[in-house]
Amino acid sequence: MNRSLRPAAALLALALLLSLCACGATEPKPEPVPTPPSVYLPYVGDYTLFGVRHGDYIVDPAAMEIEIHSVLTLLDGGMGMLSINETSGRIGSWTISGEKIILNPDSSPITGLYRDGIVILTMEDGSTLYYAAEGADRSAFPLIGKEEYTAILAAEALAEAEREAKRRELEAARRGEDITIPGVYYMYSFERDGETVNATFFGSSGDPRITLREDGSGEIHLSGGDFSFDWSYVEGVLSFRERSGLFGDLSPVLLRDGVLTMTVTNQNGSFPCIFARKDADLTDIDELAEIVAPTAQTEDPFRSAEPATPAG
Repeated sequence: MNRSLRPAAALLALALLLSLCACGATEPKPEPVPTPPSVYLPYVGDYTLFGVRHGDYIVDPAAMEIEIHSVLTLLDGGMGMLSINETSGRIGSWTISGEKIILNPDSSPITGLYRDGIVILTMEDGSTLYYAAEGADRSAFPLIGKEEYTAILAAEALAEAEREAKRRELEAARRGEDITIPGVYYMYSFERDGETVNATFFGSSGDPRITLREDGSGEIHLSGGDFSFDWSYVEGVLSFRERSGLFGDLSPVLLRDGVLTMTVTNQNGSFPCIFARKDADLTDIDELAEIVAPTAQTEDPFRSAEPATPAG
């Protein structure tokens, strides 16, 4: 019996030894420490230009006079590329924090916003470019096409031409071309508390007006009385000289034929005013001077005023 157990014990010991050797030979290696995911990875990819800001509109790049093709590529590790038509450049680094994205933050930075796959860049020239990753939701950025964009450009060109015509008209007025000075100039507006208020809303209260006669004499009629003066118009410059000498030289400024400005002072304060003849063209004076209608709280500064002083 003992002899029969001996070989079994030896085999068991050998098996145990082999198993120990095997365990030593194939001992598992320590697992590597997992590398944290790249902070850049959620933003990596190509972003294609889909819109260009023009005033209050976002224009389809294909609708522009010179079509723009542009791709912004953000690479893992914070580098990238930006191509616009035939020109491309390397992005040395880029960062995104919250909704703020900066390309090349250390030199010649381009800043913008990042929102759910949409990149909005503001360029050095003030233009705004809209880029989108593939599949990004662009519904919040409606585009206008070529027909609408052409109409907008035409309207802007017309408005600019009209502004230029008005500018030339004003310059001509200052040079004395087609100017007729004599007449009665009624107060059209006055400036108060930072606003230029339309005085015609107050009716004829105090009836502030300026009369300029052919003989070079004139008078200012205010609620406090009339003030006589002499006027002249030489080389586009309108001048008033108060006869009593009490107020010295007045300083009117001719805006255009039939429209002038002057500051009037009374017990209520000093008020830059616009006076105009009834035949004067006032179509754009409200816009030029940003004239607004009075509110319920606006008081007529010339109502029940003590003797007034026209001031230069």
